[in-house]
Amino acid sequence: MTSNRIIGVVILAFCAFFVNLSMNLSPGTMPGDFGSRLFPLITLVAMSILAVGLIVSREKQVDAASEAATEKQRLESQSILGAMAFFGVFIVGVVLISYIGFFLGLLITLTVMLVMAGWRLFPKAFLFALVVVGGVFMLFNSLLRIPLPPGSLFM
Repeated sequence: MTSNRIIGVVILAFCAFFVNLSMNLSPGTMPGDFGSRLFPLITLVAMSILAVGLIVSREKQVDAASEAATEKQRLESQSILGAMAFFGVFIVGVVLISYIGFFLGLLITLTVMLVMAGWRLFPKAFLFALVVVGGVFMLFNSLLRIPLPPGSLFM
């Protein structure tokens, strides 16, 4: 069984579990209203369709020697380590936001994630992160009037 099929089966099991939980959410108050379960069900159906696509898709047959197979395994292990490192930066970013606040925490986290994603020019990644975080900050604070967390160090 290929890795795509394994991941597809895991996603389908995940979707089945959460569809069961979503069906227990409150129905709508008016006839024909789906209530709070509509959005989770739409999302889970879309995920299930994509998971089935992963399961039934066929990978190209590689007629290369064992060197190509070892190279493929090396690249897969590097991509898994990279994904784990990316997730670790995300978790550190959540902790940073709780301590130093939304603006600085997200700015640092987004800059590191952009550099990890391949933005080799540090000033370019920092400036892009600054624009994105500033835009989100202005959207929430000015337009929506929703205060973002200042962080426990600055309270």
